[in-house]
Amino acid sequence: MFFKTLFALVITVVLAGGAVYFLTNTTTVTSSGQVIHVSPLKQKISAIFKGNQGSQADMDQTRVPKISAATAKNMINVLLEQAQRINSPELQDQAYIDIVNYALDHQVFDAAGTAMKNIRQIELRDTARGQMAVSMVRAGKTAQAFEIIDQVEIDGLRDVLRLQAIEAIVLPQNDI
Repeated sequence: MFFKTLFALVITVVLAGGAVYFLTNTTTVTSSGQVIHVSPLKQKISAIFKGNQGSQADMDQTRVPKISAATAKNMINVLLEQAQRINSPELQDQAYIDIVNYALDHQVFDAAGTAMKNIRQIELRDTARGQMAVSMVRAGKTAQAFEIIDQVEIDGLRDVLRLQAIEAIVLPQNDI
């Protein structure tokens, strides 16, 4: 009886460990051919922090077609209502981040700010602030961009985001 229990325990641990490994680790090949192992969550956070989701060609294919600001605002209001209905805080934060990105794609900065303020996790909220600041700088709203950076809640991140905004001004857009 003891051996059956021990054997069942070992099998359970192996299966659970395998599930955790395969669900949380992915293999990524960088443009230089280097193979790295990164969790999907870390990839998403990294992409959000860097302000990109892949190559420019990938971004061009996945971006929403440009629509009028009024149409975008109406869509964002619908999206905000739907995001409020999500019960899971983590999923709700992800929805708000997606809404921030959508609003920034259409340069609807007030709606992006509204969605950003609804994000519960401080790190994600500050990341959204950084994305907003870079988008505002590119749209010529430099003073407002730096005001948003001044509101960053994590002191160490504030300097990094300020540098990103400066680089968005002084570097050609392809270098960022």
